[in-house]
Amino acid sequence: MYFQKGIAARHPVGGLTRIPAFSVKVVDTIGRGDSCCAGFIAALHQGFDPQKACRFGTALSALVATGLGSDAGVKNFDETEKLMKTLTVLEA
Repeated sequence: MYFQKGIAARHPVGGLTRIPAFSVKVVDTIGRGDSCCAGFIAALHQGFDPQKACRFGTALSALVATGLGSDAGVKNFDETEKLMKTLTVLEA
């Protein structure tokens, strides 16, 4: 499930995972939910555990929000993974 303030996912191993959203200057929200799901699936396919995959999906969603259109701010998988490590978490 995707929320404005993060993501929550239930999975058989590890139960419920909640990842807060990243703090970015939001320009456009179109495509954020789809990009979050796509990032999650791509990260699982790359061998990430469910929690890290949720974090990756959330990072991809944050990048999309930084520009106009559904793929704004997105470069590739590796760049998204690097940015995932540098983005700040949104305060509750």
